Amino acid sequence: MFLLDDGSLATSAQDLRVASECEFALLHRLDVTLGRSPREVLEDPMAERLAELGNVHEERELARLQQLHPGGVVVGERPRGFSRQALEEGMAWTVQRCAEPAVQVVHQAPVLLTGAGADGQPLAPLSGLADFVVRTPQGWRVGDTKLAAHSTVASMLQVAAYAHALAEQGVAVAPEVDLVLGTGAVESHPLGPTVAVMRDRWARLSRLLREHGVGGRDGEAVEWGAPGIGACGRCEVCTPRAAAADDLLGVARMSLARRKLLHGRGITTMAELAAATTGPRGMRESDFATLRDQAALQVRARELTAEARTQDPHAPEVVLSEVVSAEALDALPEPSPGDVFFDFEGDPLWRPHAGAPAGLEYLFGVEVLDTAGDDPGAYGPPDAAGARYRAWWAHDRAGEKQALADFLGWLAARRRAYPGLHVYHYAAYEVTALKRLTAAHGTGTEELDDLLRQHVFVDLYATVRAGIRVSQPTYSIKKLEPLYMPARGADGVTGGADSIVEYQRYCSARDAGDTARASELLERIRAYNELDCESTWRLRDWLLERYRQHRQEQGQPDTPQPDTGTDAPSGVDGTAAPTGTDDTAARGDGTLPGTDAPALTPDRWVAAQRVEDAFGALDLPPRGERTAAEQALTMLGSAPQYYRREHKPHWWAHFERLALPVAEWPLTGDVLAVDRAEWTSDWYQPTPRSNPRRTLTARVDTGGRPLAAGTSLVPVFGSPLPDGLECEPGYPHAQWPSAAEVLDSHSDTATGLEVCTLELARPKGSANRPGIPETDCLPVGFGPTAPPGTKNLDAALLDLAAAALSASATSAATPGEPAAQPVLPASAGLDLLARRPPRLDGEAPASIDDAPPAPTLLPQVGEPGIDTPLDAVTAAVGLLQNSYLAVQGPPGTGKTYLGSRVVRSLVQAGWRIGVVAQSHAAVENFLAGCVRAGVPDVRVGKAPAAGRPADGATCWTSLRSGSTPAWITEQLDAGHGFVVGGTAWTFSHPDLLPECLDLLVVDEAGQFSLAPLLACSRVARNLLLLGDPQQLPQVSQGIHPEPLDASALGWLIGSERVLPQRYGYFLDTTWRMHPALTERVSTLAYDGRLGSHDEVTTGRSVEGVEPGLHVRVVEHEDNSVASPEEADAVVALVADLVGRRFTDTGAEPGRRERPLSAADVLVVAPYNAQVNLLRNRLSQAGFPDTPVGTVDAFQGQEAPVVVLSMTASARDRVSRGMAFLFDVHRLNVAISRGQVAAYVVRSRALTDIAPASPRDLLALGAFLELTANP
Repeated sequence: MFLLDDGSLATSAQDLRVASECEFALLHRLDVTLGRSPREVLEDPMAERLAELGNVHEERELARLQQLHPGGVVVGERPRGFSRQALEEGMAWTVQRCAEPAVQVVHQAPVLLTGAGADGQPLAPLSGLADFVVRTPQGWRVGDTKLAAHSTVASMLQVAAYAHALAEQGVAVAPEVDLVLGTGAVESHPLGPTVAVMRDRWARLSRLLREHGVGGRDGEAVEWGAPGIGACGRCEVCTPRAAAADDLLGVARMSLARRKLLHGRGITTMAELAAATTGPRGMRESDFATLRDQAALQVRARELTAEARTQDPHAPEVVLSEVVSAEALDALPEPSPGDVFFDFEGDPLWRPHAGAPAGLEYLFGVEVLDTAGDDPGAYGPPDAAGARYRAWWAHDRAGEKQALADFLGWLAARRRAYPGLHVYHYAAYEVTALKRLTAAHGTGTEELDDLLRQHVFVDLYATVRAGIRVSQPTYSIKKLEPLYMPARGADGVTGGADSIVEYQRYCSARDAGDTARASELLERIRAYNELDCESTWRLRDWLLERYRQHRQEQGQPDTPQPDTGTDAPSGVDGTAAPTGTDDTAARGDGTLPGTDAPALTPDRWVAAQRVEDAFGALDLPPRGERTAAEQALTMLGSAPQYYRREHKPHWWAHFERLALPVAEWPLTGDVLAVDRAEWTSDWYQPTPRSNPRRTLTARVDTGGRPLAAGTSLVPVFGSPLPDGLECEPGYPHAQWPSAAEVLDSHSDTATGLEVCTLELARPKGSANRPGIPETDCLPVGFGPTAPPGTKNLDAALLDLAAAALSASATSAATPGEPAAQPVLPASAGLDLLARRPPRLDGEAPASIDDAPPAPTLLPQVGEPGIDTPLDAVTAAVGLLQNSYLAVQGPPGTGKTYLGSRVVRSLVQAGWRIGVVAQSHAAVENFLAGCVRAGVPDVRVGKAPAAGRPADGATCWTSLRSGSTPAWITEQLDAGHGFVVGGTAWTFSHPDLLPECLDLLVVDEAGQFSLAPLLACSRVARNLLLLGDPQQLPQVSQGIHPEPLDASALGWLIGSERVLPQRYGYFLDTTWRMHPALTERVSTLAYDGRLGSHDEVTTGRSVEGVEPGLHVRVVEHEDNSVASPEEADAVVALVADLVGRRFTDTGAEPGRRERPLSAADVLVVAPYNAQVNLLRNRLSQAGFPDTPVGTVDAFQGQEAPVVVLSMTASARDRVSRGMAFLFDVHRLNVAISRGQVAAYVVRSRALTDIAPASPRDLLALGAFLELTANP
């Protein structure tokens, strides 16, 4: 910001960024500008390096555009002088350049944004230089170069401000803005929601400047703790001022939310917290006690330091420690001479060239006390204690892969020599990075899984966090070092940011040929890493010594700890043998725990790895540079191990939960912490043949997630354990041998927790087995059940990939020419992977080559014989030749109606059709539609879901479990058309012959991943994809090198919101919503392309209610997952609506006019606690029939009126994050349930927030657009 010649303030996009991150820092900058505070000059080598790299990046992009538009690039100049006239002249210059036909690009374009807020007050002028303004057919597209690997909130607000400034001057701008990232990738963002947030933040910025600017605050600098000013508490402006004020933020583990609660109790300083005896309402007693004791220790250390410095001004800071959990320290393994102390060094800015992924782990460093017979030359010289250091360097991506393999190979050899060794590290980065590296490089995954399963890695940060209290404001390892090692020198590399800068300097020196300087810089980094490894070693020893001291202080004998691995038995190869249950031990060879069959046999796992290696040997270009066929090949090559990767996070999280205190579990819908529990029955047998069962009532913390009846969960027990249940070595928790089922659940409004009744069953065959847990011990938590077995799916994916390899051109290449590339066979699934337009009759090439195919001319409405979308889709499917067709159906467009009638027509023509979806319910709904459309029920078959008997209660032929292949064979022999339904497990069954079906209909294809679709695709010649990616999205857990976890329709649509015409059809007319409501939904999710069938939808009305969307603002504070104030507002709204005349001219006679009933108002809330509160309040008010639920329960339903309660009071009270609460998909589903009107009930402060991520920004912007006044 700067002062203009007239004394007013002008701002920049950088001010918008600072204000979005920390308002206190912004006002400090204002005080510096106005001379109220001194200017601080801080050296920041990292910032200087970033600026240098940013300039190079911008120059590279300029050169690219100059080459693309010779003579069409003009360069602007920074406005001369700080005057309003100069800023306005700069804006006028840019507008003039945009009006000149010869100009294609304006670089460094001066812009000026002015205007007024919703209150009529003028907004602060915002000026800047747009990096690039590029002419496109859609309008002038504003772009900016950013060195980051991903978009940031600040950069998105900046380009939105520039684009909005141009639009305000009458320049036609494109509907999107671009960020050219340091990777070379271009990320585009929709202008509408981004501008909505930008204007909201701009208005907030302007108000702050008005109140604190020239003449504001009586000319005084802003003070720390000033009311109404947001402070991040962590930046370089906040930190020293918070410390000087003895702010609560100086207490370790303090959060802004906890600080706010304590302020409400009148506790505002660290000293006050240290002396407090009672915590605030809304904070658990244990949390308050932890914070109070932490503050007390820090205050005591501060006092001792001050006392020491009265004698010696240079006395070191006093650092105190206390043992808070002897159990946590006791869990440390017994030291082994083979122990390893491990630390990474990485450069997140490194990339070999534009377009390449960012980041390089360039140094794997370890410290050991015994070299185990290794070559001594591989280590550095021993230090005074005999410890030796070893490093693996990596200066490019291939080197990183080699360093990873070498490190894991070295560790495996060391474990053979020392089966009981452990690898110590501090914080989660090392293990997280190894998971990422093994997934990215496709090597070492089994080795890492074994290390994780054997609990070889020991995170000392977790031990410190659970077992020790230290008088430091943070628990970074360097803050702990005064407790156990001498201070580091001030010279050389002193921190992680320093090491990044030094590595960049090394790269520059190496590239310049200055080998001496390069060697010097590498040595500085090595020395820093060696100190980090040494610090980890000394911390481990200090923790063990501190534990021994604690035992002596407690009068306990100094007995050795039990050995947790030193004498572990060795396997045939000398490595530690697996421990624990058979399921746990078997995971190394591909068996999925909790299932009876391996996902793939060991031989097939070897074959899968060979296939993946064969595809990897093709040396295809990186993503973004591949042809369509190359992209399809790469995805196909990673398919055989898709489910293995998908399930890894489940088991990683499983073992993490068993190792962590329950208080530190990340709570989700299927991970619950027990607050209180009691057995409510003894063991009983519902039937003579069933296993004994027992019921339990528990109050559990679900993290605000819904907990539905019928959910299966696995109980987890802690000490004391039930008889016969044992923990694996190193784990304080054990898992019950079988699952428990939730019978019912409701919210405890007083605590916000869920109260549920669960039924536990003894494992099969346990009645006569000794040691099965039967005591009255209670579980401490619950976790998810094991993923389902995927044996057939894995085998199908492996066969598909192997077939592509065998069909490849395998003849030797001509000498001097590249090796032959595999040729993708022509098939529907591979067409989809390659994103080829559907291939119709008459265009069936033998294979998919690299030439971009011409768009297929699909039948269109208006052509002869094509009168409706149903006619067009039916005709197009009939023309498919081993290909696919996609249909996107927004809410109310009749997707299921259309699909079932397409199927009817094709069955009449003798087609053999399968129907697959993510769930049995979706399949059965579609089959019911087929029968209603006229397909004979005897030609529609499906087996029930597992655990449900086949019966005659369905309108189709109910098949016995496992009999689907035989039924299909019977229908094929009969020679007539038929429909068979099932899930991916059904259609990947090996007994089904390839292409035994003419068509596979994929319902809800917006939630159906590519991997299971590929596994199913072999049974059908063609695919019909029906769904809508703009509704509830596909959820994946795994880390996949290729996007096989994307939904089928999502893969085709990509970053668009509407299916491109070349891939199929977009159903653009809803028969459900009134045009006024459709307009909001269409803007929210469909680029304005969704309309209403006016004759039907305008025939619906509610007396006295304007059609469309309405916002009801309710004042409330401190609500997170339940809001009584909003519940009262919803009850009042329902009471006002019920009884009004509802008109539907298209309804059956006698139903065209009637009073609106309680069941005609559908109420949606984001959290289960609010759902339960609303149900109770509505029932008490006499409206028990009003449906209430989350959007997950209402997809596919509709009602005359829908009410959405947003629940949370403000950003700091939003459970599961802004991206969840404002998720476009969830908002779309919620609002589009309404036929006539939708009401959004929200807190006034809900949107007065600065988004923390691009995802949050777009979600918030979409909500602001949705709820804006028309």
